[in-house]
Amino acid sequence: MYPSQANYFLCGLRKELPAGILTEYLLDRFGIFIKDLSGKKGIPGDGWVRIAVRNRADNDILIGKLRILEEEFAGENSWGRAMKGGGKK
Repeated sequence: MYPSQANYFLCGLRKELPAGILTEYLLDRFGIFIKDLSGKKGIPGDGWVRIAVRNRADNDILIGKLRILEEEFAGENSWGRAMKGGGKK
């Protein structure tokens, strides 16, 4: 994560979790939109997202959903494979 002076922050992801997969998962499963920065000028690779800083309640919801994601796919060899059908609903 990089320091920010705006209401969002840039977050690097683990290499086994591409930004597009995480973005799609959060939107499809929870209706949460984060920005996939894959292919953007100045962004290396596909492991970066931009997340808006909102109010405390919204931020707590996002953190909770990311914890669910981590619990559901703990031990998976491929996040992409897991999110395309192997995760709990």
